[in-house]
Amino acid sequence: MARSLRRGCVTLAVAAGMTVASVGPAAAQTVTVNDARGDVLRYTMVDENTEPEAAAAPGVTNGDVVRTTIAHTATRVAVRVKFADLKRTGELRGDFLSLRTNEGVRREVSLMAGPGMWRGQVEMTRPNGRPVRYAVRHQINYDTNVVRVSFPRRCVSAPRWVQLGLGSMWAGSGMETFYMDDAQLDGQVGDVLAWSPRVRRG
Repeated sequence: MARSLRRGCVTLAVAAGMTVASVGPAAAQTVTVNDARGDVLRYTMVDENTEPEAAAAPGVTNGDVVRTTIAHTATRVAVRVKFADLKRTGELRGDFLSLRTNEGVRREVSLMAGPGMWRGQVEMTRPNGRPVRYAVRHQINYDTNVVRVSFPRRCVSAPRWVQLGLGSMWAGSGMETFYMDDAQLDGQVGDVLAWSPRVRRG
């Protein structure tokens, strides 16, 4: 099952238009998915057993995804996420990526950042939570409001195509209020992350 952004934020709190581009010269198929501006949702925690209710937060630009680009080459899968704004603020921020392939391979990638670790720490796991022992590259650029994540294609076997879901969140003071955005849903955060179109190997 794809990752639930809302349930993931509850766990963290308790614990602490589409455009398909043609194949380019780098032999990658690239898919770009646009997301509406001003569609961040605010969730306020009540307790660990209660699903928080969503409220629109149109004035919040931090963590507001506006565009996601996915590239699938013969050797790597790369994701570039453009935000309206990206700040070193709050108690925690995270980007969550779910992946599935035509072979039935599933992977989850978590990129977490916060005070003392704003450059971020990344991990790839299987659906059962076991780590995948491949190097995942990442970069968080707070000046250009861009997050990049990439990993070797072989860590998801040898797929003809991949689909990705991506969500972003950040937590305010006390980890009681979360701001979330699904990169492929306008003004919504579903029970699971929305899937991209299939991105075939370039």
